[in-house]
Amino acid sequence: MDVEVGFPLVDAVPAERLRREQVPEGRLVADALPAVRAAETVHVGAYEDLGRAYDRLVAWLGRHGLEPLDQSWELYESGPSSDPDPAAWRTRLVMPVSASGAAAP
Repeated sequence: MDVEVGFPLVDAVPAERLRREQVPEGRLVADALPAVRAAETVHVGAYEDLGRAYDRLVAWLGRHGLEPLDQSWELYESGPSSDPDPAAWRTRLVMPVSASGAAAP
């Protein structure tokens, strides 16, 4: 499994900086999330329950004729640094999808 950590930027990164081969190994790599059709949900609660949130999202995709692609990402909207109570943590799960016979909305 590959894991990337990202941060939103105010300004776009020039295209030449996005080419991974130009950045020496072990250094920061500029990259961008792909423009894709995606399903998302917000999980409220502790991180150890994220697996069940993913399971529910994948089940929802199946009921709607969608198939998850080989990547997903999480946006930590609130967590331990903003509230010590795990019941208040919010994690947005984003899963790119492809339609398997389903009409696009």
